[in-house]
Amino acid sequence: MQRESPPDSVVNFRNMQRRRGGKFRKDIRVESKKPRLPSLRDHWYQLSHDVDNLAKSKSPQDAYHEAAMLLETGMDEWHKLVRQIKAQDPSAQHIHPQLAAAAWNQVIFLAARAGMPSAAWRTYCEMKRQHVRPTARTYSGYFSSLVSAIRTKKILLNSSSAWTEHIPKMFQGLESIHIQAAQSQPANEMSWHARDVEDATGAKLRPAVSASKQRVIHDTLKDVHAVVVAYSSYISLLFALQQHAEALKVWDQICPDMYPGRSAQNTQPRLPRHLFATAKTYTAIMRDLACCRMPIKSKQDAIRNIWDRWQFDLLTASRTQSDATPLLDATAIKTLVWALSLRPSADAVKNVNALLGTYCGVVFHHTPRVIRYSVPSTWQPIRFSSSAMLLDILAFYDHRQLYTQVLDCYEHAEQTKNQVNAVDPSRIPEANQLYQKALKACNVAKQ
Repeated sequence: MQRESPPDSVVNFRNMQRRRGGKFRKDIRVESKKPRLPSLRDHWYQLSHDVDNLAKSKSPQDAYHEAAMLLETGMDEWHKLVRQIKAQDPSAQHIHPQLAAAAWNQVIFLAARAGMPSAAWRTYCEMKRQHVRPTARTYSGYFSSLVSAIRTKKILLNSSSAWTEHIPKMFQGLESIHIQAAQSQPANEMSWHARDVEDATGAKLRPAVSASKQRVIHDTLKDVHAVVVAYSSYISLLFALQQHAEALKVWDQICPDMYPGRSAQNTQPRLPRHLFATAKTYTAIMRDLACCRMPIKSKQDAIRNIWDRWQFDLLTASRTQSDATPLLDATAIKTLVWALSLRPSADAVKNVNALLGTYCGVVFHHTPRVIRYSVPSTWQPIRFSSSAMLLDILAFYDHRQLYTQVLDCYEHAEQTKNQVNAVDPSRIPEANQLYQKALKACNVAKQ
């Protein structure tokens, strides 16, 4: 049987391989003569960098106006690229502008930081008109930028508050993403994959819209912490707007009280609670609550409720050996000492004593009858890792003339100064002054 000879193209290719060294090589790639399709990803990546450079080199207001024009030009160029792709490859699928979300988000943030919330809202509406679906980062950056502008007095609430009508609509968009992500979460919480997306009536969406929506949900599930940051920023914004009742209501929805008999029933699907019950979100809401202007009795009750909820989560975490992020850190301790001081004096001292003794390992030698709760042996004590944290603790006791507790905390810091990230109290002049003052007061009391 005669063997068929290979095609001439194969023979020429093999001869070419031999002429290039006499050995058959597999690391030589033959480039196609077909022209390369333009990259939509590279287009939006470059535009995003251009907007970022504007934000770094110019004032927020000037940067916003130039970035808005740059974005408009970028959208026109994107349509041209799409036409080129379809002309070269009519079978090209999933060509939608969702890759532009990052650039649109940056322009919205610039408007909010510049103290122009109405311009940020118009950009947000134009973003949706251009079929670019907002992501969780859209809302987190928008809310946090507004909070920063309000706190730095770039936005004066007394002059104009018409833009605040748009905030509930933005929150509805965030709620929609949250619900869609929760519905797309499988029964097994360990795996995160989006399922087929359907609209509210159960009908399948149009292919282009469905692909865009699935991309948003996929990005949300891949970086679900963006949803957490968005909710935390929204709660901070409500507190900055003095809407404390609504802020606490939203907090109860995303992080309900798990104490038996107190948990509220949510009618909408939610992401797992442990994603929101973190040291960062707890610290943020405790700080915002303490800064908010509201009746002192209501503030004290809210602080007590959140601290009890925090302790319940700490107790739950102590019973499960996991590598999850700790629910307390140095910033949380500092914020708690300050926030708990707003409660009645006796309750505040009792709570702060238990807090420092339990989680920081402070041994109150000079102060009798201080309650110290037990924690798992695997937990590492939280060190006095900053001078501000140590000074706040010492000032808390000094203000109440509890000089023995001042001695205990200072001596504990002196004993742990060689630990990792621990401060040396002897190098902090203000801490030394409080310590010497406490020594003199204790000596006078003994005499």
